[in-house]
Amino acid sequence: MNIASKKIYLCAFLLSGSFANAELSSDSPAASTLMNYPEGLKIFNDLNSKFSDVKILLLEQVEIEKRSGHNGGGVRQDPVTKKYEILISKDLPASQRAHAIAHELQHVRDEKEFDQFLETHPAVDAIGSFVIKGLQQKNKSEFIAANKRQVNFVMQGLFCQERRAYQTNINLSKQGLAFDNKTAIERPGQFIYDKYISTFGVEMTGKEIFEVEKKCLESKNYVDFMKAIIPAEAAVIKSSTSMPAVR
Repeated sequence: MNIASKKIYLCAFLLSGSFANAELSSDSPAASTLMNYPEGLKIFNDLNSKFSDVKILLLEQVEIEKRSGHNGGGVRQDPVTKKYEILISKDLPASQRAHAIAHELQHVRDEKEFDQFLETHPAVDAIGSFVIKGLQQKNKSEFIAANKRQVNFVMQGLFCQERRAYQTNINLSKQGLAFDNKTAIERPGQFIYDKYISTFGVEMTGKEIFEVEKKCLESKNYVDFMKAIIPAEAAVIKSSTSMPAVR
């Protein structure tokens, strides 16, 4: 599990158990909606080719929140099969299901690529475990201040992953598929900071948000973005949660 996907453990513990599968067939309302737009058609084709092992599950909202840690939708990696599942609310209309599928598939795409990178870079993976453990401590503000570079690495990774996912919603919106959350379309950087980053007690100025967003969008892919911001000390960090503070 990569650094960005580990964020779910800060919000909720994933519950074990089974639930019904609802595959995306070409005649489903969400699929029919996606296929009406260039961005959506690409997503539909990807789901039926390189991401054909990804399950799309329609669930009650409360179940999604238990499993992914946030509302609206989510991504879950099966602990046994290691395959990804996209969790979509049953209550969403077809247009917003289509948006949710597009958003979450981008997360899957980025997480799978970054997981491959982390397999050969355990020191980088260790940063994620260290930061997650630290942000669960009571003295969270002290931890953030003492380990600013590591915290920034994880939070910027989270920011970029969300920004890339919301870009799919922006693309679909520009092509004519309205998205219910106008703020996420019109001010995505600030929206992501407010919804995801600030909740961990991490502060970013407007300039910092702009710079991270710009760097994220200019990167060829998510892995390239993450490689560009890896703290220099990661080269000597061992794979443990006892990382020394970097001041």
